[in-house]
Amino acid sequence: MVSRIHFSSGKDNWGTPPWLFSRCRKLWDFKLDACAEEWSAKCKRWYGAKDNGLEKPWINWTWCNPPYSQIELWLEKAAAECMRGASSVVLMPSRTDTRAFHRYAPLASKIILIKGRLKFIDPNGLVERTSAPFPSLLLEFKSRPRADIKNVLPTVEFLRWQE
Repeated sequence: MVSRIHFSSGKDNWGTPPWLFSRCRKLWDFKLDACAEEWSAKCKRWYGAKDNGLEKPWINWTWCNPPYSQIELWLEKAAAECMRGASSVVLMPSRTDTRAFHRYAPLASKIILIKGRLKFIDPNGLVERTSAPFPSLLLEFKSRPRADIKNVLPTVEFLRWQE
């Protein structure tokens, strides 16, 4: 039997490690953080719980580190916004055996596997915690002509970013 401790800490609002976002900004020019709180926002423009980034329009480029308990909703939103013309990057657990991964990863333009395990920012102390109990990946949803989405598979990249 697998313990639930391997999948959940009881919290669902962990902050993105600053070093990771800094390196991502070298690849993408983020203008919006779609799922943040004041302490965790990575862009000047951000949506919090009151704004609900699932209901608001996204722009090029949008960053999203969503609550992992709702990952499928946020991936659905990223894919829909991509079809609308807004590109985004979603940070998520590297759980390639899940329905959410198999439903939305093929719609992404890139799957970026991150070496190692991230140390997310704890909302209670605003400090890095010990390594997450799971690896992480990034899904890039780059807006492209509708015909290309079904005809082109995402590329896979390996990022060896470690602090």
